[in-house]
Amino acid sequence: MLPQSQDLWTRTKLLRCNSDGPLYTITPPVSPAYAFSIQAPTGDLWHRRLGHTGISTLQSLASSGFIYFSKTDLTNLCHACQLGKHVCLPFFNSNSIVSTPFELIHSDLWKSPVSSISGVKYYLIFLDDFSHYVWVYPLKQKSDAFSRFLHFSAIVRTQFHHGISFLQCDNSGEFNNRHFRDHLASTGTGFRFSCPHTSQQNGKAERMLRTINNLIRSLLIHAHMPLGYWVEALHTATHILNLLPSAAINNEVPFTRLFNKTPRYDHLRVFGSLCYPNLLATSVHKLAPRSTACVFLGYPSDQRGFRCLDIHSKRIILSRHVVFGDNVFPFAHSPAPRPPEEIFVPMTPIPRLPPLPLSPSSPLVVTPPVEPPPAPAPSHPMQTRDKSGITKPVHRLCLHTSTVSPLPLNHIQAARDPNWNPAMGEEYSTLIKMGTWCLVPRPKNTNIIRSMWLYKHKFDSNGRLSRYKARLVANGNSQLPGVDCDETFSPVVKPATIRAVLHVATAYDWPLRQLDVKNAFLVRCSAGVSFYA
Repeated sequence: MLPQSQDLWTRTKLLRCNSDGPLYTITPPVSPAYAFSIQAPTGDLWHRRLGHTGISTLQSLASSGFIYFSKTDLTNLCHACQLGKHVCLPFFNSNSIVSTPFELIHSDLWKSPVSSISGVKYYLIFLDDFSHYVWVYPLKQKSDAFSRFLHFSAIVRTQFHHGISFLQCDNSGEFNNRHFRDHLASTGTGFRFSCPHTSQQNGKAERMLRTINNLIRSLLIHAHMPLGYWVEALHTATHILNLLPSAAINNEVPFTRLFNKTPRYDHLRVFGSLCYPNLLATSVHKLAPRSTACVFLGYPSDQRGFRCLDIHSKRIILSRHVVFGDNVFPFAHSPAPRPPEEIFVPMTPIPRLPPLPLSPSSPLVVTPPVEPPPAPAPSHPMQTRDKSGITKPVHRLCLHTSTVSPLPLNHIQAARDPNWNPAMGEEYSTLIKMGTWCLVPRPKNTNIIRSMWLYKHKFDSNGRLSRYKARLVANGNSQLPGVDCDETFSPVVKPATIRAVLHVATAYDWPLRQLDVKNAFLVRCSAGVSFYA
């Protein structure tokens, strides 16, 4: 039988010939030729066989000789990989170049996990791309962002005589809203939004938030202060950062680059340290203490001085005459702070007795109150708030019944009140005694300006009710502009005028007398105007 060759899979006869030895003799057939080709697996096929591995892994296996495929086979886009392994594209450094201040402003808003003692939950930043100078605005609500931007843009326009060319911010609702868009469109300011969920496109503002928050944490930790004072630390951190060299502007100082002058550093003090402001102007008598122990809270933006927190009364004192103890931190040895609503009281600080002196080695100059011994920890296995360290401030209610009569809604209600009725009678009697007006027949075809009563509680320096004050005034709302009035004036004495008078009186040794106007009926009389009381 003649040997023959067949296809392995189809069993089709491929060649048949005679053999005289161990080898087969192949004679070209006369019939049409057959073409035989072996097709290697493609790169896409290997990609699927190897569990949708990456191109670099396929090329590594091919270079080692384990698999073979053509490089041109890797151009197809794998749909399964795009759905299952899609990643964000890399970000590139911004190549935007500005040449003047306020050409590009970066802005962002940060939410604090802890409310401040004044109820602030957020803060907003504006970062100038040219100078890297930063402004911060604490916010109680996100919706306040637009009003703060209006304030910031007004500062730029009036103090620097510039306009904001572009505003770069994220795509959140406090920026991307109708009010913001309409205002920027009316002022010609460009809006640059970052894509949703892509904070990297607002990278400069994000990095500034991180830098500020790092400094806030460091200030609070070093001063042993509660987290509720983070707004005070925020203002201090911003003030310091604007005076420090920044790598973003080749280690120049933001303050110098914006204002073109060298900053001063001699006013800087340690945040949260002990300080003693001068209280001579508010002393009740000449033997009262001239200072009180306070905590340094930073630098006011509208005054050249220091913000000091009275340790005893928890009131803010603004003064430029302050003595500091940079190495003493009262909050490190003080009891837990009072509830936030009791921290700031808008009253004149009341002088306290001087603290007892301690030994030089003592870390404090104010003796802290003795705390009661802590109660033993419960032995039951239940996990309670006390074991977890979760505490809430105690809100103590004052149940003292006050006899202060509320402000009346009208003169009829005030006439029935035994406290407001004498006040009205005193005011009316004084006006009659001074001959403030005279009764005349009512003119015809004339707008009559009526009178109205105003009521107010008068308190003394200690917050106690001193008297009930009732005033009879002309109701200017009944005037018609252009008919019976043209301009209105509110005469107020300026402090500069008072200082000038005092200076002249001192120079010529003139006697001075204080005059207090108990009541006044200020009106503007013009032709055709009468008052009906």
